[in-house]
Amino acid sequence: MKQNKSHDLQHKNLKHKTKSAPKPKIITHDNKKIHESVGAVIIRNKKVLMIDRANYPYGWACPAGHVDAGEKPDTAVVREVKEETGLNITFAKEVMTEFVEWNDCVYGVKGHLWHVYIATGEGEVKINKEVKDWAWKTLTEIEQLSSNNKLEPVWAYWFKKIRNVRVLDFIDSLLI
Repeated sequence: MKQNKSHDLQHKNLKHKTKSAPKPKIITHDNKKIHESVGAVIIRNKKVLMIDRANYPYGWACPAGHVDAGEKPDTAVVREVKEETGLNITFAKEVMTEFVEWNDCVYGVKGHLWHVYIATGEGEVKINKEVKDWAWKTLTEIEQLSSNNKLEPVWAYWFKKIRNVRVLDFIDSLLI
């Protein structure tokens, strides 16, 4: 696992552009075509924004999605959060980058290179058709979702990994 790419993003006044049916970026890992994905652990008022996905892969998750062709992960995370939640990212720090071999998607591609960010956002949550429900959850509530197999599998993996690499201590420090 490559950890702490350690760059901060300031996205105040970033304009969001809507694209029609973009194609996920295809990259090669071990001579295999894979997708690149981003996810944002968004923190507000000592809680993390979680969404219940309406489409495969199902379950509660943080806002996330594919990096589009020609797009960089730093741009994709801002776009995905805006599309799925209506929030504008005000701060994002990439805390983990890792290839997850078993992670598949609606396009049938198995294997994704993930970029996971800790982020903050402004605005009111406004979900789109990809989201059934949303809630601000405490870390304890997220662990309960994981224990009850209600997290999207890759997010169960990320929260376990985050806990093991002590990123939750970092999140907790932001929540205080």
